[in-house]
Formats: sequence, structure tokens, C-alpha cells
Amino acid sequence: MMRARWGVPFAAAALLLSSGCSEASIPQVTPSSTPTVTSTASIPQVTPSSTPPVTSTASSDRSAVYKEAAAYLQSFLASWQKDGLYAAGQKYLDPSMRADQTQGNLVLIAGTVTSTQPSTALGGWVSADHFTLIANFDLRFSGNFGAWGNGPSGRYVTFVRSSASAPYQITFATGP
Repeated sequence: MMRARWGVPFAAAALLLSSGCSEASIPQVTPSSTPTVTSTASIPQVTPSSTPPVTSTASSDRSAVYKEAAAYLQSFLASWQKDGLYAAGQKYLDPSMRADQTQGNLVLIAGTVTSTQPSTALGGWVSADHFTLIANFDLRFSGNFGAWGNGPSGRYVTFVRSSASAPYQITFATGP
């Protein structure tokens, strides 16, 4: 029976890997020698207090952020309906999107976020502090409805905030 040429070194490497040896304690192995394994390496013990915090953008984490964003968007619509577009814009919108106080502002009498979905356009997902959704609304206006339309409407909505404790600033776009 013929012996494999790499049998002894392979076995030694497997033994070293399974024993937790560090690179510094790897013995020299030749085909004629029998490996002896000595290890001074210790395996660190991991306790709940020594476990580093996990920062993840896993799908479930993103889903929670998207759900929060949909609620924030619904809150914007409620504020627009109650306080008017100018006041709601001061709180929720990026300064570039805010209505002018002297202009006739659209009067929202009912507004609902009917659905949201992640978007890859307009930056897509950068982080939990900067991402874009496609949002669909059902909006009802008194009088002029501008570019929104009365009834179903959809927009790309980008959410940006300076930190997790800061409020989002929203921008709207009709397309990418």
C-alpha cells in the first residue's frame, strides 16, 4: 500500500488547528519525524460583558428602520393635516423642500402612507441614518393639490439624519 506524501504534514496541521495553537508554537514536521504538539496558547473566555456590541445592517435591522421611517412619514402627514405644510415642513423636511410661508400652501385634509418599499435609486441604503424608500400615499386635499394629485400618489423619499438621536430630514422626488 502506498502512503500519501502529504499525510503526516496534513495530520499535523489538522491537529494544530484543532488544538488552538498559535502560529508561534507550530512544530517543524518532516516526513521522518513524529510530530509533538506543545501549546502555550490559551483560549480566551468570552463572557457577556466582554462581547463587543454588534453593529449590523442585516435585513431584519433594515426592516425595523424602514418601519420606523414609514411611521415618521405618517407623522409628517398628520402634522401637515393638523398644522399646515409650512409648520410640518419646519419639523420634518429638508430645508430645500420646505414651503415658503408667504405662498399659498396646499391644504391636506387626509393623508395615509399605504405602502413603502426599499429603493436602490437615489442612494438606496447608505446607513440607518441615510436611505431612500419608495412610498405610496392616499392623499386628499381641499382645493389645489399641486403636483401631488388627489388620491393615490407615489414618491421616492430620502431620509437623512445626523445621528440616531436626531430627527430625519425628508426629501421627496417623483423619480430617480
